[in-house]
Amino acid sequence: MSALAIAERSIDQQEGKLPDLLKKSAEDGHAPSQYQLGKNHENGIDGFARNYALAIFWYRKAVYQGYAEAQFALGQCYEQGRGFWSRHRRKAVQLYLQAAEQGLAEAQHRLSLCYERGIGVQENASETFRWTEAAAAQNLPVARYNFGVLHELGYGVDKNAAKAFVLYAGVLCDGSRDERLTDALSRLIKSTRVGVEPESKNLLTIFPDRTSLAIGQFHTLLGNCHEALDYKVTLG
Repeated sequence: MSALAIAERSIDQQEGKLPDLLKKSAEDGHAPSQYQLGKNHENGIDGFARNYALAIFWYRKAVYQGYAEAQFALGQCYEQGRGFWSRHRRKAVQLYLQAAEQGLAEAQHRLSLCYERGIGVQENASETFRWTEAAAAQNLPVARYNFGVLHELGYGVDKNAAKAFVLYAGVLCDGSRDERLTDALSRLIKSTRVGVEPESKNLLTIFPDRTSLAIGQFHTLLGNCHEALDYKVTLG
């Protein structure tokens, strides 16, 4: 047997032991392992059969230790009714809140949607804004987009089209391909709430800590640019 074949066989043997090692670690009380074991059972991956009951069992073990990712995952099970006879949205919100207070961006984002839509809790514009802002501050793209929406619509904050434009453009700058961004930017431009003026030989500056937006990206956004010009954004 060649050295390569021996190495491959050794790797296969080690991989075959991984489920047992993960389970042993979870049984020893390691919260990240308990969470991962729950996730594997929930999704039926990495050598584990899909089993919602076991997923919830291990998520709860990690939740008891205050593990934020498990709090969020168990909250999703409650909200969507996975492994339960029915949905338990209030319990989901409680778990999202626990994870959000620990700084988990995904939980902050989901909690903001619960407050905005009245899922398991009374609708609350200020809480929607609070948790959207928290998740956006951690650069979660969907939260950054939603943060722009709140400013554009004036939900939980004073209406501010210029701020919305900056937020939308910032997410686009960072490489997001969400079509809603270009739609939103175009909508703001066409509504004349935000003006965009061509200015040759200048870098596009849309907020203080960013030097420029790629010309090609902005040309794609506007769709009707025929000259290789930079653009100066007039906010107001």
